Amino acid sequence: MSELHTGRLRQARERFGMNQTQLAELLGTAKTLPGQWERGEREPSLTRLKQLAETLEVTSDWLLGLERGTAPIELHDLPTPRERATSRAAVLADYRAPIGLRDLATDVDLVMALRIGPEEWAALHSLDYEGGLTKEGQVALLMLMRGCSLAARKAALAAQPGRPQRPLDMPVEPAVENSADDSA
Repeated sequence: MSELHTGRLRQARERFGMNQTQLAELLGTAKTLPGQWERGEREPSLTRLKQLAETLEVTSDWLLGLERGTAPIELHDLPTPRERATSRAAVLADYRAPIGLRDLATDVDLVMALRIGPEEWAALHSLDYEGGLTKEGQVALLMLMRGCSLAARKAALAAQPGRPQRPLDMPVEPAVENSADDSA
């Protein structure tokens, strides 16, 4: 196996604000092991390398310094955890994104019709369901999220000073037109 790029391991760990002990706890390893990897004293197993890459949200190729192409990938080129899935392109680029969400992202016409915003992409990506959701399930979840957001927005608007206070479920009464019979 190729040698671990120790500086990159440290950069990726620090990007999450973790110390070596916290990383060891996340991985379920001895507390001294991440420090030994970072100093080049030991190499992680293939299984641990994969686990490191998943935990630190980088690729194992990046950790090993094995970029494809001419320009090496630097840590600042990789999306942060917050930036990871705030767009259709980010979802498509994330091989770990749920299949149903990736299917939704590939349906350009549907994405254009739904006008999915960055916060919505992030919310859909952040939810993890056992067995996953289909594209249709992702759309239904999006509609549910929007419905909840709309109700919250209506409640906030109704609470503003100077706004008429009426229950949200109360129907608006239609305007009554004056007719010629009323004037007599």
